[in-house]
Amino acid sequence: MLNFEITKSNYFLNNFSIRVSFGHLYKKMKTMNDLQMRLLKFSTRVFKVMTALPYNVDIRDNKNQLIRSSSSPGANYGEAQSASSKKDFIYKIGAVLKELRESLYWLLFFKEIYPKNQEFELLAIEGDELVRIFATILKNSSLSKPIDIESTNHDSVAS
Repeated sequence: MLNFEITKSNYFLNNFSIRVSFGHLYKKMKTMNDLQMRLLKFSTRVFKVMTALPYNVDIRDNKNQLIRSSSSPGANYGEAQSASSKKDFIYKIGAVLKELRESLYWLLFFKEIYPKNQEFELLAIEGDELVRIFATILKNSSLSKPIDIESTNHDSVAS
């Protein structure tokens, strides 16, 4: 919830100015759990490394895809924290894991292209640790059992 404060302007007696307080957002960031902060730091580190690279039209789309896939897990994890059900939570954690795996792929891709840039190695290590953490969360969730496709009843589907 944003806090609004209406005050009289010093310059125009009939005008009012509105100041928006973002203090609650700062408090929320201070109360983020360690995993959420880790995802935030991961995505910002990726962003900084990618934007520091020299412009190259041949890999522009790859750079943008890595930025997108590395920033998505934090947002999805935030959504998972307010999931409406356990099934919804598992779905959103699955999305986190999917995006982290994609990020890891792109980090390894860039590590091959820029072998002298050690940041890709460090980010890949962090990405791998995050993948392992979220894979464990998903595995330990009671509804995360894989569906046996062979035993699924397909009789109700018309051919």
